[in-house]
Amino acid sequence: MKCGMRNAECGIKTRRDALALSPAITPRPIGRTIVHASPLFKLRVSSVFHPWLKNLRREFLVMAGFLLLLTGCATAHKNAADLVDVKAYVPGVVLDIRYATTNNFTGQQLYPVARCCLRREAAERLREVETELQPLGYKLKIFDGYRPLSVQKRMWAIYPHPGFVADPAKGSRHNRGAAVDLTLIRLDGSDVPTPTPFDDFTERAHRGYMHLPTEAIQNRELLQRVMTKHGFTGLPTEWWHFDLNNWREYPIMDVDYSQIKAVQ
Repeated sequence: MKCGMRNAECGIKTRRDALALSPAITPRPIGRTIVHASPLFKLRVSSVFHPWLKNLRREFLVMAGFLLLLTGCATAHKNAADLVDVKAYVPGVVLDIRYATTNNFTGQQLYPVARCCLRREAAERLREVETELQPLGYKLKIFDGYRPLSVQKRMWAIYPHPGFVADPAKGSRHNRGAAVDLTLIRLDGSDVPTPTPFDDFTERAHRGYMHLPTEAIQNRELLQRVMTKHGFTGLPTEWWHFDLNNWREYPIMDVDYSQIKAVQ
């Protein structure tokens, strides 16, 4: 139809004829009302559908919650599975797990078994440390590794001093399986001079304390140098304590040792 021609000349006599010849127009929704482009047609959605929509929303929320629960369970399982037995990863390592005995600062047995578990990454790095120390005539003796959060709470109840015991409200790096307490020993298993015994809360245990026998300082520095080389950082106030450099990547856990596989 050319511009300027009258409706009658184009065979359009009525408004109905114009609508019949016009192209199909898709309805567009406005709020809860669907309005056809033509003023001749309107269709309002009945309120009968509202309960159905509410039920659909409720079912969606239930399903979403179920999926989150499954995700949480999978994460917890993964966290536990990532803890490995250090004895299986570091051949020749000696365990002296003090918290499985009463020979510790609490005077209580806190672990049911004398085992040391760590994150897989930490265990693999300790194996590298041991490999480097052996040609020098040394190997590792471990006092503590992964520590369940429930044990951390018992320690805090006995000795609530944040300079020496981590507040369980914040968690310890031991609770993440990313910290280890250890020392050097000779290949024949005999002890070497160290600044202090394990779990000494005096200034002598600080890494910067220098009023010590020369051999004790040398052993402390050797241990720190090799551990640092393989991805650990020493705690300034405890010469025996080392953290994985990326310890923040691992969450706090409260997995009992009975739930960790014996050999991995």
